[in-house]
Amino acid sequence: MVERNLLEKGVRLVLALAGNPRATGTVRWVVADRAGFAFDAPIAADLMRIMRLGPQGPGLELHRA
Repeated sequence: MVERNLLEKGVRLVLALAGNPRATGTVRWVVADRAGFAFDAPIAADLMRIMRLGPQGPGLELHRA
């Protein structure tokens, strides 16, 4: 489960998945339990697939930048 305070508009985040480069970005919108991110650079395809699974995605870590 993702901490609610991590998913606030304007918060800078780092997303990490083992074996992939870290991805940084900014939360742009939050509606209920969903959020949209603007990444600083294109992200790895593996990271995108895991993100689509939501906070239950295996091995996905989310931290404040």
